[in-house]
Amino acid sequence: LAWAAGLPVEGVQLNANPAKIINLSFSGGKQVCGADLQKLLDRVAKKNIFVVAAVGNTFGKKITEPANCSGVISVGSVDAENNIETYSALDPRTVIYAPGGGKSLDNNAPWRTNKLKVATFEVDFWGQEVHAGVARGVGTSYAAPLVSGFVSLLLSQRPEMTPSEFLSQLSKFSRPVNPTDKCADCNPKGLTMMPSNFR
Repeated sequence: LAWAAGLPVEGVQLNANPAKIINLSFSGGKQVCGADLQKLLDRVAKKNIFVVAAVGNTFGKKITEPANCSGVISVGSVDAENNIETYSALDPRTVIYAPGGGKSLDNNAPWRTNKLKVATFEVDFWGQEVHAGVARGVGTSYAAPLVSGFVSLLLSQRPEMTPSEFLSQLSKFSRPVNPTDKCADCNPKGLTMMPSNFR
């Protein structure tokens, strides 16, 4: 995380091309963000780097590190009908939800069969993109990169936007997610990608 942000790391050459967005598709740390991790994230935030983290596939449990740390854009999963997925962590601190794969619309198949597809491409001799492989999966680790991708598109149009500005304008980039009685104090918002988002 420090190296990706362009911060000095002992014994490692400084990253000459720091990231603008860091995606963390893992969870399972402490129930409360550790002081050392929060201190590092605060240093990253001072550089206006976006940190996006999956909330975890804990079937309704509270979010853990790194998603529960201050300044992190924590991402849960919704299904095709805009409901929070049963496998997603459930916590009022979840910043936004995005598709993570899951139940099919007709409910004729188990949630594991409706997986998101992530394609990999390489560049051939002529400079053309060539399909190199596909990975399929389900989880908040598939939802978080969608938010990271959205932020990267947004930054291509508004490169001066900071993470705090993004969070303060979240209503422009989101829509309500169907509420759940399993979390009375949740007010979930889901990612929406409309052309007006980039103005």
